[in-house]
Amino acid sequence: MNRQELRKIDLNTIVIFERVMQELNVTRAAKSLGVSQPTVTAALNRLRDRLEDPLFIVGGRSIEPTSKALFIYEELSPALDELSRALSSLQSATS
Repeated sequence: MNRQELRKIDLNTIVIFERVMQELNVTRAAKSLGVSQPTVTAALNRLRDRLEDPLFIVGGRSIEPTSKALFIYEELSPALDELSRALSSLQSATS
């Protein structure tokens, strides 16, 4: 994906996806992010459409990540850590 295509992805959907991966529960993810469950569901739906994968399989009260979701998480989680670190550095430098 090039930078032009990257503009089509909302970073918030990636942050929400990461939290759902950590919690494996949409309601708990929403609560920990301070947003509503429908907000999390809507963000996941946008990401599902963009990445052409269901990302999670619902089974009763639990959800299981798809193999693509696991791959995405492994690739993007370190990138989010680095982005967070870089933004913190910038904030410190301008204070």
